[in-house]
Amino acid sequence: LEKRKQSRDFDNIGQIPKTPPGFLQVSPDGSKAAIGDKNSGSIVVFAPTNPKDNKTFKVADYDAAWYDNKLLAITTADKSGAIVTVLDTISGNNSLVIKNVGSGSGGVAFDKDGNIYVGDGFEPKGQPGTGMVKMFAKMDWQAALKNSQPLDFKKSGKHVATLLSAASLGFDRDANFLAGGGISFGEGADDPKNRGCGFVAASYAIKRAATGVGGPVTPASPGIVLQRLAPVANDQSS
Repeated sequence: LEKRKQSRDFDNIGQIPKTPPGFLQVSPDGSKAAIGDKNSGSIVVFAPTNPKDNKTFKVADYDAAWYDNKLLAITTADKSGAIVTVLDTISGNNSLVIKNVGSGSGGVAFDKDGNIYVGDGFEPKGQPGTGMVKMFAKMDWQAALKNSQPLDFKKSGKHVATLLSAASLGFDRDANFLAGGGISFGEGADDPKNRGCGFVAASYAIKRAATGVGGPVTPASPGIVLQRLAPVANDQSS
């Protein structure tokens, strides 16, 4: 844990489990952190200032994002395919909120307004959908949570982007959208200049797509809309 912001001086606060973690996410106020382990199907939630204060949830996971300091959205899968659940880290209830995401789980993120963004991590070769990111409004996913009536990824939500395999999603402090994913499949992965990079999509472009004013952001979007982040060393295209 960094002692002070941007100090690059760290305290050792604990040991990560032997199996590599699938994700490490910190809650909005920094009071909680969650580590997921795809291999054993468990999530550990702990206080960064006191790692001994922790709780383990037997929940299968791929990626996760905090909505607040209580609710954790999780991309995972069941027999039907990829899904999104919301874990109440106080009560332990883990509820299905989005179904029919695709054949493989992708990333998940919240914007500052509480809308949830979900990625389709994989579809079989020749079938469209890999890397598709959809936005579900706060009121819609919260209604699904409250009423136990999950939203259908294929039939609802706003298509805001299709980038790589959408395995990792997020937002920066200026609300620009961040996306990363597989380098051998997914939208744009077959283009050598996209290998070894992530994407940063302008916040206004994502908002336009979410409201239906503009189309989804793709690797073919102009540079004013989409920038490559940290390309491979020998790539001179960015």
